[in-house]
Amino acid sequence: MIPVNKNTKDTESTLYMDEVAIKEFQEMYLQKHGQKLTSEEALELGTRLINFVKAVYGNNLPKLKTLDIGTKKSDT
Repeated sequence: MIPVNKNTKDTESTLYMDEVAIKEFQEMYLQKHGQKLTSEEALELGTRLINFVKAVYGNNLPKLKTLDIGTKKSDT
């Protein structure tokens, strides 16, 4: 796993983006913006997003459902 918040001394508040999370972020970004990101770009933007959400919610993060963006439902 790659630590997102590398400079924190509080290990409890450190968030991580593993390779799966980076790939998922790349896919979501491509779907939304039509632009491919490198792993480094996805990590940077994902880190910024995580830090923003954490700044807004602090330790009171809402429970989120996991989205399966790789599975398309058929209309049949």
